[in-house]
Amino acid sequence: MAEIYVDQTSPIKTKIFWGGEIVDVDGNDVTATVYDITEDNTVNPTVDPNTPIFTISATKVETDSGTYQVIIPLEYCLRNRKFKIVWSYVIDGHEGSHSY
Repeated sequence: MAEIYVDQTSPIKTKIFWGGEIVDVDGNDVTATVYDITEDNTVNPTVDPNTPIFTISATKVETDSGTYQVIIPLEYCLRNRKFKIVWSYVIDGHEGSHSY
């Protein structure tokens, strides 16, 4: 699991597996939909963990097959949070996704 520290940001990477193999996606089109799942009662208004806070396009890591990364914008890292990231992509014309 990736860690992001308050007031900092760094790349979060994922590997795409299809049929048990690490593969590149069709057209390098990978998106990451980010949810805030912190459940922090001190935040007002309350954050809905089922509503995405943003979606961002991932960048392929050229030196590592099937690896893609995103950088969470700093504005979302200004307080303690837990994020759930849903990675979406297309391989051989089939839609796929995974999350963590």
